[in-house]
Amino acid sequence: MEDMTQSLRELSIAEYENSTVGDTERTQEFYGRSGRFIIERRRISYISTGSRESPISLRVHPAYLSFPEHSHDFIEMMYVYSGKIIHNIGGKSVTLTAGDIMILGRDATHSIDKTHDEDIGVNIIIAAETFEQMLSDIRRGSSLDISALFRLLDRTRDSYLFFHSADDPAVKNIVENIIGSGLLSRKDPYLLKGEVALLLSYLSSGDGNASSGISDTKAKRLIDYVKSSYTTASLGEAAELLGLSVSYLSRWCAEVLGSSFKELVMKERFTAACELLSATEIPIGDIILNVGYENSSYFHKEFKKRYGMTPLQYRKTSEER
Repeated sequence: MEDMTQSLRELSIAEYENSTVGDTERTQEFYGRSGRFIIERRRISYISTGSRESPISLRVHPAYLSFPEHSHDFIEMMYVYSGKIIHNIGGKSVTLTAGDIMILGRDATHSIDKTHDEDIGVNIIIAAETFEQMLSDIRRGSSLDISALFRLLDRTRDSYLFFHSADDPAVKNIVENIIGSGLLSRKDPYLLKGEVALLLSYLSSGDGNASSGISDTKAKRLIDYVKSSYTTASLGEAAELLGLSVSYLSRWCAEVLGSSFKELVMKERFTAACELLSATEIPIGDIILNVGYENSSYFHKEFKKRYGMTPLQYRKTSEER
């Protein structure tokens, strides 16, 4: 334990002295690119492990540095090994104490307050595609609810998860194994990936105390779009509106909202149809067209599947109430 603490402190001080010297402009040049301060995985992976191709790498947060506002092109996990580290994100200050974990979403924007001698943080840097693959493997192999983790792949400026795990020895053991594999001894990358996947699985098991800063903006925009455009709504148009790929939006709907995009639209269409059947005398054929269907037989089949009766029976039942 003492050897690990000393090794991490030395790495923390070395990175500060060699790369930044507390100069904001130099910090940006070292970690990212000009313009908006974006830390690039290929550059920081090289600093951490000596390989620009590492899908997962580790680094120690530089000592004594007030880290300016920045975002990443990767998923970042910070584990506070000792002391405390304060993140500023989404207009809030989030204090991590020893044993706590924060997972920052892709494109999350935050700054970090100046640290002191006793403050040691370890960053686990994960390529977004690797993070998504690990989550997919967890989903296939378990019944864990990992929807919150999937939402970290959304491009939102205030997207993070905070796990207050300071009193959980299991988290400490897993993370110290990760530190040993990925930072101090640099074992086979396959072992590192397995250990990080284990940590994600454990954090999703409900044993840890998690709070979220993930914005619901995109979910609200999607629901608003479906409600206002259900007669013509399409997955392609929704993806363009939200700035996502069609394939990603399709998976995102299933993981985050628990329904396919098609089901969201159908639910809205049939809700509107029921309202028209109950409150108006509009012919059923016209209602079918009004809610976005041209195939009358398909509408009748789906309606009966959902409500256990035909549209005409539904109208008569509503009149009798």
